[in-house]
Amino acid sequence: MTALYDDLPDLPAVAIEPYTTWRHLKTNSTYTVLGIAACSTNGRELERAVVYISHTNQILHYRHLSEFMDGRFEAVPS
Repeated sequence: MTALYDDLPDLPAVAIEPYTTWRHLKTNSTYTVLGIAACSTNGRELERAVVYISHTNQILHYRHLSEFMDGRFEAVPS
């Protein structure tokens, strides 16, 4: 890894593996996680974000890791 990633916070205890399925609890929509990205928005320090794709319309999404893990999503058993 490059020095760019050295400043990123540690991942939470719950691992988010690529190509796993997750459900958004409010909408009941399902998504496949493609991976974790580094992002910087609105002057924030570099953070991790989850990149995922909708099973309904194949639109790509990303959400800050802290938001993804705050209870909005749950892993769908394979």
